[in-house]
This record gives sequence, structure tokens and C-alpha cells, in this order.
Amino acid sequence: MNVKLKNIEIINAIQSIGVLADLDLSITTSWNITKNTKKLESLFKTYAECEGKIIEKYAIKDENNQVKIDKDNQYKIAPKFINIFNKERNELLNCENEIDISMIKVSDLIDEENKNKIKPAILISLYFMIED
Repeated sequence: MNVKLKNIEIINAIQSIGVLADLDLSITTSWNITKNTKKLESLFKTYAECEGKIIEKYAIKDENNQVKIDKDNQYKIAPKFINIFNKERNELLNCENEIDISMIKVSDLIDEENKNKIKPAILISLYFMIED
């Protein structure tokens, strides 16, 4: 099924889909989750490349013109560019992607012995691939 997802939704989905990958599910459900994961990761890679360009453009640089990283392994945006950086990054987060998703059923995520307990937040961020 083709769905449209914003980059921010893809980021949230990638963080959540790992929870499903760790569950003991049917082969078919695991297969569909794996296919969806690979598609989402490909789009995330593209997002990360674009975000890196924005960071490179507006971050504070060191004497070798490399993005300066602080002790917490974080980059800092030059104060004079913070507004334009936030605008461009938000625009990137809201870019839409059309993706062919393999649907999974809620009933396939829950076993009779109730071993697989999935938090509602996980289901919310993966709404686009769940049917029932």
C-alpha cells in the first residue's frame, strides 16, 4: 500500500520499528516488518545526508573549516544563522515521501500468552503500516 510520510514520521517510525523487530512474531509478519524497515532506513539515509548539508552550511567551524563538535559530541549553530537553520531543518522534516508499505495486522503483533506487550506510543508512530 502506498502511503505518504513526512521525514519526521520516518524518524519516529525507525525508532519504534526496532521494538517490533525484537518480538517473536510469525515469519510473514517479521518479513513485512523487515521490508518496511529497509525502505524507511533508505529514506532516513537521504534525510540524514540533507540534514548534514544544512548543518555544514550553518554550524560553527574550527580552524580547519570543519564543523566544531563540543564535549557532548554536539554541533553548534552560529547564532546569526539559528533562525534560517531552524527554518530549513523544519522544512526538511516536513518533506513528504511516498513509500510502498507492507501492511501488518494488530492481531499478528499479539500472542495468546500475552508475551508481546507493545506500548501505545509504538503503535501510534507505526499507524501507517498497521491494519485491523
